[in-house]
Amino acid sequence: MASHKDNELKFFSNNFCTNIPILLPVKDDPLKEKSLAQMGYDPNDMPNWGAISQPKKPKLENLLLAKILKYEQTNVEIHIEGTIFRCHMLVLQCYSEYFCDLTGTDKVVLPSNKVTPQSFFMLYSWMLSPDPIVGREGILELYNAAEYLKIDGVLSQCWACLDDAQISEDAAFLLYLEARQFRKSLIEELMIARIFKFFLTLVASEEFLKFAVDEVVLLLNSNSIGVHSEMEVLLSVVRWVNHDWMERSKYLIEVISCVRFGLLTLPQLVWLKNSCDAEINEIIDTPEVKEMIEDAISYIITKGSSNNLEDLFKKLKELKLFEPVDRLWLEEHYCEGQGDGQASYNSYKTFLEYLRMIRETNPHGWRNEVVRVDNETF
Repeated sequence: MASHKDNELKFFSNNFCTNIPILLPVKDDPLKEKSLAQMGYDPNDMPNWGAISQPKKPKLENLLLAKILKYEQTNVEIHIEGTIFRCHMLVLQCYSEYFCDLTGTDKVVLPSNKVTPQSFFMLYSWMLSPDPIVGREGILELYNAAEYLKIDGVLSQCWACLDDAQISEDAAFLLYLEARQFRKSLIEELMIARIFKFFLTLVASEEFLKFAVDEVVLLLNSNSIGVHSEMEVLLSVVRWVNHDWMERSKYLIEVISCVRFGLLTLPQLVWLKNSCDAEINEIIDTPEVKEMIEDAISYIITKGSSNNLEDLFKKLKELKLFEPVDRLWLEEHYCEGQGDGQASYNSYKTFLEYLRMIRETNPHGWRNEVVRVDNETF
């Protein structure tokens, strides 16, 4: 009979010793497989790979530009007064500070009083053009839109055109008319200062009669309006005020103050005081205008009796008078009935006849006018 100890040894042998692997000697396998990499082949090592000629990749900027120019895959709609433009926001943001401030939107509504459909079309065309040029037509409409959308490139080009010395006379006035529609006071003042010899043609026009009081003041305060005599400035005031006396008489002193009475001659001042023209008398008879005429007479007499500029300025200071600034003087102009050749006119009617002649027979005659400065003409 087996003992208890023999049973334990048998259990141990069956449950443990049988799980121990038997290590047998391994012989070399002459058919062991190897990969190409194990055999020394490098897939990235290819002689003369760099010498292979490859087609060029299309340039990204060209592909982007092609999509932009074809309006493909646009991502924002610009709405202006019922007109919709489908654009690329990235293009707008490249040039407009206004659009740079917009994020996460696919629809933008612009006010038509700031950006018209036509001006936005011009602006976006400017952005897409490789070498854009600002044209004359609609330049103030374009400027107004570019200012609102903060497009510095367009504003710079517009100013380069508007500030060019070639823009003067009639072209300047027509630009002025456009500028006032958009309330661009800086451009208005710039254009008014360039009217020069065109002044009397403007006074002869219907546009002058429709001027608001601030526009008349701006025009008549300019040193560069071309006249033959300050009398023409005064008679221009008479024309404007009498066009609607009931409404405009309240602005009389504001407008007549633009006349530099001290630039008139003594005979002209005497003629004013003794004028038989009802339109002139109604203005001259006001106390304020009478005082202006008396001050002008005092100035002329004082100037004629002064020995030098220092003496003149001293006397003017004592009299509380000021020396008026010259206008842009044109060569002497003679009207029927004139005796001194200083465009004094013998009546208000004579002045109106001269304006009628400009309108009907010689609207471009101002081009032949000659400017006189210090006894020199050009």
